[in-house]
Order: sequence, then structure tokens, then C-alpha cells
Amino acid sequence: MDCFHPVSNAGSSTPPFFSTKLQNAALNEKEVAADAPSAMNQLSTRERELVMFEIHGVNQVTTGSTEFQQEKLRSLTTELAATVRGKSAFTSAQTQNPQYTIDPDFRLLFLRSTDWNVKESAQLMLQFFRAKFELFGQSLLTSRVTFNDLSPEVQKGVRLGFIQVLPFRDTAGRAIVVFIPSLLENSGTTTEDMLRAAWYTIMSASADIETSMNGLVVIHYLTKLEWSKLDRRGIWQIAKFQQCLPYKFRAAHICDTNTHGGSFYHAIFIKTLDAISRVRILYHSGETRSLNLTDYQSPNTAHTFGFTPK
Repeated sequence: MDCFHPVSNAGSSTPPFFSTKLQNAALNEKEVAADAPSAMNQLSTRERELVMFEIHGVNQVTTGSTEFQQEKLRSLTTELAATVRGKSAFTSAQTQNPQYTIDPDFRLLFLRSTDWNVKESAQLMLQFFRAKFELFGQSLLTSRVTFNDLSPEVQKGVRLGFIQVLPFRDTAGRAIVVFIPSLLENSGTTTEDMLRAAWYTIMSASADIETSMNGLVVIHYLTKLEWSKLDRRGIWQIAKFQQCLPYKFRAAHICDTNTHGGSFYHAIFIKTLDAISRVRILYHSGETRSLNLTDYQSPNTAHTFGFTPK
């Protein structure tokens, strides 16, 4: 996969957003167990409360008045002007199609995804274009990626259903995204095509106004997972989507029927996330029967997955 390397202020090349290999990290069960409480301890009491409210879908969603949104958009423009230096994928997009980069509806996706944090939104936009360039190149940098834009190989990956958006929402109005990595086994799908299929699916969901406001929850359904066949680099890269895509990540449920593979899978995600996001990862292990996540505001998923958490 060809990668765009923007030049930093110092003149050195910025490493690609999607690294070519897993970082050298010990991904083991003990380290995962130590990470979760450590992440919670890094949060203030108020932050813990807010995160738990969001996980359970009882938080208040700030939509903002028209005046509030306009003020945030002006602040984002100012922040981007102060942040962007030298050549980057973002400046390339500005040159190619400035209307795309300044479109208010497009920019509001980033502001909503960060709960109106202007600095975080600016950084997210820069990462968005950097990652998008690496996956889709210059031709699609300033346009919405549609199914017809995808290559036959990527379309095949989408049709596999390894990542999909359910046709209903949880009781908090959040979209439910399901990731089933075992469907990729023996499919011939490359890591890069898997990333492109996942990008298309998540961005298609994020473009919806209700999802943009309420966010989404992710269910990782690990059934018949053979760790030796798992594309660990691909999973690592998909976990990094939170750092470049404009969606509100409210919670993730890792539902594991294979505790050995699942613990390492969990470790990969833990390693890519900040403290607040780590707390949002909920790990369930059990037998393949029925999934009931009513305690986490995802009641309608029970008939879909067939999993009983212990």
C-alpha cells in the first residue's frame, strides 16, 4: 500500500498512519489485566462518572443551537489555521477541493465526535485526511467514498459482513456496529482491503445525523476464532480508526467464545487507546448460546449473535 508521508516542520518525514507492522509490545493476558484498572485510576471522579454514563447510554447529548454550532465552526477554522504547518494530506485536500474541506456538515461530524472539543476536532481532521490518503489515494481524498468507488476485492470484503451496521439502534439511539473477524479467515482479503472495507462501513454509518449525535457501540463477536489465522496487524490498524474517523465511540463489547484468542485480541485494542477509551472496552467470555447486553443498553442484539456472557 502506497503511503503519503507529509513533511513536518523539522523537515523529517512523518511515519505513515497505518504502520506496516505491529508495534513491539508484549500482548499478554497479564498485561491486559493490569491495563484496565490503571486506565480507570488515571481518570478523575467526574471523568469516571461521565464515561460510565456514556457506556450505559444515560448521558446527555449536546446538539447545540445554530449559534453554538456556528461559533464552534469558526473556532475550528481558527484552530486549523494555527495548527497546519507545511505539506500534509490536509493541505493537499484544501488545494484539490477546498469546498469539501470547509463544508459545515462535514466539519460538524468532527466536532460532534469530540463532544465539541475544537482542538481535538482539528487534530482528528488532520489524521482523517492522512489516513484516507494512505487507503484511497489522491483521487478519493476529497469525496465521499461510495460502494461503487471500491475495488471488486474491497466490495467482496464488505459483502463478507465481517463488519456491519445492524438495522436497529440500542435504546440510547446509538448505532450498533458488529465486527466478526472469523469471517475473514481463508477469504483472501488483504489487510489493506480489510481496512478499506471497514473505513467505508464506519464512515457510511457516521454520516447519519442521528449516529453523529448519539455515537455508536461496537460488538466484537469472537466465535471460532483461530488466533494463528487472525490478521493481527489488520486488527491493530482497525483499532486505530478511533484516532482518525469522526464517530463517537461510546463503548465496545468484546464477546469471546475462545478465551485464549480473545484475551490477545483484547490486548491489541487496549494498546491503541487512551485511558478514557480503555475504560469503554467491556470484555465478556462465555458459551455460544445467546447474547444479552441489556445492562449495557443493547437489548436487541440477543437474537442475533448467540452468546451468553459468564
